[in-house]
Amino acid sequence: RGGISSPHGNISEERFRRKLQMKILQMQSNIYSENKNFEGCQCQKNEPTQFQLNVANGEGKDGERKATSKDSNIGTSSVTKKKSKRREMREAEDMDHGNDEQQQQQQQQQRRLRQVNITLPPVLEHYTQFIWTTAGHSAAAGHGNLFNESYTAFFERAAKPIFDSIGISFQARNYAMGGMRSGPELALCQEAVYGIDSDMITWDFGMTDAGKEHNKNLFAHRIGVHQNRPATMYIRIDGYEKDAYLAPLEEQGLTTFYMEPNVVSDIQKHVPDMLGMSQNEINQVPEFLRYYKCSKKIEKGEPGCEKLKYNDAICPDRMHKAPWHPGWKVNAVYGNIMAMWLIESLQDALKDLGTVEDPIAKLEELKRLEQKDYDTFLKSKFPEDPINQLMPDKEKMEGDVKPSLIHRSRAICHTALLPSDIRYKGILTETRSSVGPDLYAKGISQEEANKNPTQDGSMRIVVEEKERQSWCPVQLKADFKDFFYTTDKDGTTSLKFPNQRELAEYNSQKDFKPKGVLVICFILCDWDKCPDGEMQYKEFNEKKFSLKVNGKKVSELVSLDLCAILKHEDGYNWEPDERGQYEISAKVKKQSDDKTSYIRITSLILM
Repeated sequence: RGGISSPHGNISEERFRRKLQMKILQMQSNIYSENKNFEGCQCQKNEPTQFQLNVANGEGKDGERKATSKDSNIGTSSVTKKKSKRREMREAEDMDHGNDEQQQQQQQQQRRLRQVNITLPPVLEHYTQFIWTTAGHSAAAGHGNLFNESYTAFFERAAKPIFDSIGISFQARNYAMGGMRSGPELALCQEAVYGIDSDMITWDFGMTDAGKEHNKNLFAHRIGVHQNRPATMYIRIDGYEKDAYLAPLEEQGLTTFYMEPNVVSDIQKHVPDMLGMSQNEINQVPEFLRYYKCSKKIEKGEPGCEKLKYNDAICPDRMHKAPWHPGWKVNAVYGNIMAMWLIESLQDALKDLGTVEDPIAKLEELKRLEQKDYDTFLKSKFPEDPINQLMPDKEKMEGDVKPSLIHRSRAICHTALLPSDIRYKGILTETRSSVGPDLYAKGISQEEANKNPTQDGSMRIVVEEKERQSWCPVQLKADFKDFFYTTDKDGTTSLKFPNQRELAEYNSQKDFKPKGVLVICFILCDWDKCPDGEMQYKEFNEKKFSLKVNGKKVSELVSLDLCAILKHEDGYNWEPDERGQYEISAKVKKQSDDKTSYIRITSLILM
């Protein structure tokens, strides 16, 4: 449907329809808990809401005061403006025809109601939410465009009003990160980065995961142990990947979709080519198709497609306007494909659900069916082949760290990466004020950290400052590889995790019993070229910096692809302190008088 499919027939469609129905029933149950007279969905009743009646009577939202042209909290409506001449004439005609006072009031109210329905923004109450989260690389993040021109932004603008109309708050989060692979770091940090409330997570790592089958495999299996049991949609994959990776996942019980590889190119065949058109003819082409295709090329060629690929109305000198990043018009196609598919899926869910007399009982029934699928998943086997790429030294671990622990166990991730829920909610820094994408605790610059060593021995959060492009008045991107920082000037630094808010968020049911296996991820340098002074796995083996956990020396960093498992002289299981925490301490040795030596840790993971 609409270019989005599941590997085997309608299996995932049925599971996703159930997931949407659970949202609808949760919304109805929440309404019922507030109003025992609620009789299920009343969408078919053609009756005005109390708010509309209040406005039609010239009252405010609560019916407590009259709305006037000078004193209105409605915002955009002409209801509170002076009567138009046409309205005055109609009311005069009513009176001339001898209508009694009650008839006059009714007719006047109906006219006002018609105007309210046409001109007022909807007054929304949300009783539950649906969260769609984009995971991917720089193209998914929207690099080169304005942040509100990513396909996630187009998608949200199209789908949100439909969900709003039935009392479900819809949010599409663009949590993609440029230059990142899907694993192992992001796969192990799914809850911390994408949030424990995600209902759908997309995978769009085609460029960075090419040839890295173990990453796709790990990311998919980690979805299966996510607290909220999200569905997954894979974007920009080929037919082989669909059969090799997605089909087994669906058979094992996961809700899995993919965007068909040719759907966008098929749409683009029908886009008008600007070549040969006069300027007047080009101007008549709809904005989203204008300069989309030139000389049979997409966002390239003459006349003007390459030049007008990006929106240069503001901040034209922004970073990442690379040839391989799609422009805003291509992003709009992707966003609207997903929106149309989701809206149709929601319509099917509503129709299939029909009239439900007891939404609470129906909701529990659907939850049991979902649990059955996830029990099937947890009992299933996962393929062995990619594990050798992920864990090249697995024989060295002698069974202490089994592949099942990495793929199927719960984890708590302490990450500085952005965008991430753990940062935006203030969980990482244990702050309850100054939270959100604009207000979270941001840390300090690397330049400042180099000039001013830590005073309290803490391992500080340092920001990737250049990428923020703060000179531009509008948001250009949200993904930054921030990190926990230690230099040779700092002496010994440390941090403790998991903190109390991490435990509350990621182990609220206290059903996660960690094995004490710890994973460290250093920053992934752009194009695998790290700057002078950077120290990572090789330098640890050369004893240029040291690590300890609760005062016990780390003897080896055992490869987990781009991350590493911390080993002590007796094995891989670390004992927590009396509060269930692990204090990670680091000390960097001075290597040169001319440059600062340092380590940059992006994530620490407990399994």
